[in-house]
Amino acid sequence: MGTHPNVGADYSDDIVTADRMNLKSFVYGVLSNQTDDIPPKHAIFFAESLAILMNAGGQAILNRDIVFEEQLAALIQRTENDDDQRRDEVVAKLRDIHQGIKRPGLLERRHTV
Repeated sequence: MGTHPNVGADYSDDIVTADRMNLKSFVYGVLSNQTDDIPPKHAIFFAESLAILMNAGGQAILNRDIVFEEQLAALIQRTENDDDQRRDEVVAKLRDIHQGIKRPGLLERRHTV
């Protein structure tokens, strides 16, 4: 601590690594503590937060673009390769959310669920 990162390629790599660590911490922190299926309303809020953390945007992007869906698929694939003991339950929940996002009308029901 107390030293400043070098500006350049190494600094950029550090930012990417930190972003991935923050994303992983958020995903595992939320999903590994879920004992039951995630209610649709909570899944939508989780997906919106996830989209922001992945720099894919917010709800608008979830409604009309494939960027979030592709990034979520990539996150699932990276998570499948984790060595964390909670990996399987987290991957299963991410897959459920991924399928839920694809369901027509799910996001439109966001405030009524």
